[in-house]
Amino acid sequence: MSGVKQSLYFTDDMLEEIAHEAKRQQRSMSWLVQQAWRIAHPRLKRTRAADDVVEAAVKARDPVE
Repeated sequence: MSGVKQSLYFTDDMLEEIAHEAKRQQRSMSWLVQQAWRIAHPRLKRTRAADDVVEAAVKARDPVE
């Protein structure tokens, strides 16, 4: 499996927690974040997008003709 280098930005506190957990599991931070994504992805797919929320709010305010 080949990888692509990508920069991601985390708060200092979050990065410290990720590093601590990666060390505890004797894994790389990259591996840990990938596993977190695999676990969270199905739940995130069920989350409404910001545009969906705004569109629903606009439709609720506008009378339908």
